[in-house]
Amino acid sequence: MEQEKEPNELRACRKAAGLSQRQLSEKSNVPQPSIARIEAGRRSLGVKIAQKIAPVLNVDLLQLMGIENLSKNTTNHLTSDNQRVIIVCE
Repeated sequence: MEQEKEPNELRACRKAAGLSQRQLSEKSNVPQPSIARIEAGRRSLGVKIAQKIAPVLNVDLLQLMGIENLSKNTTNHLTSDNQRVIIVCE
């Protein structure tokens, strides 16, 4: 059994939304095999796919990508079209 390469929240968020992989695939226009590979850790969850899936699951993009603990020097801003921008100050 292959060990998960990187943690992701996709499976937990999908199950919390009460959707099967097939249903998520149909609603997000992301191929079901891609969803299965991401959940199994054989493929990373990229921003483009996360942007398609997050609204379907009604979750924040950062949460879906497993980005929870941001640096103290990081600020979040929403643009006028509700796109999240992360600014990191060094």
